[in-house]
Amino acid sequence: MKRLWKAAMGGLPADEGAWEWRYFVQTAVPSSDLAGKREDVYFPASCAAGLKLRNGTGSLEVKLRTGTLEIASRGVAERWTKRLHRSCTKLGSAGPSLELERLSMETGWTAEQLLGEGSSSPGTLRVHCQKDRKHMSHGEVTRCIFLVYQEGRTAPVLAESWQSVSVEISDIARLKCEVQKTALPHGAIVTGYPGIIAQIARRAEALLRTASSKGQSDLFADSKLCATSSSSSGAALVLPWRPGTALVLLWRSGLLWCFCGAAAKMLLRC
Repeated sequence: MKRLWKAAMGGLPADEGAWEWRYFVQTAVPSSDLAGKREDVYFPASCAAGLKLRNGTGSLEVKLRTGTLEIASRGVAERWTKRLHRSCTKLGSAGPSLELERLSMETGWTAEQLLGEGSSSPGTLRVHCQKDRKHMSHGEVTRCIFLVYQEGRTAPVLAESWQSVSVEISDIARLKCEVQKTALPHGAIVTGYPGIIAQIARRAEALLRTASSKGQSDLFADSKLCATSSSSSGAALVLPWRPGTALVLLWRSGLLWCFCGAAAKMLLRC
């Protein structure tokens, strides 16, 4: 925390370069949100750039990938640098937005490097990530609920639940050793937070394109159109939003559970 404060004040980077190997595995969406836990707000970007507001406020925390390391049968470890940037977001009526030109100038990265190939301007999606984190001897285990919002909307486009496990060791030899000893579950995705955020945002964008192709200006106006997660094991189906109510269908272990009104509002934090 002290290093992040120095970074915000224009001092040394908060992290000169830390190695991390991380995977995500999807889980069933819980019946309630992670109330009281940290909730970061991410601006969807490339797999090599994490752009977030910690707990949704303060300076923009920028995490840039500066190296990768292939580990046999375990995918890729990534080296990240972190720094806080105070004047790279602005708050408007629709919430915080990214000042891309200034961020590009301060980081030395082009818009395409920050946002991904073919991207020249920030999109309208924001990914909220609620985190319940437990620190381990060489990393962490974190429960995550991702809620994707579009500017101007009060209900999420998409909700997904994942568990993340990481190994974080600066010494490469020790990192490789610990990663090789870490079990990799079936279906796990080896990537950092920027990578999983980018994937989730793409799924939300696909849902919005589907709505547009059907001539629906409001994603929540048609009961036949709903947001789905990436797998049936923990799918969250978000049906039409109406003031004061929401309906969420959770498909879990072959059974369909329905939560209405207050219970759904707890999950979606609308």
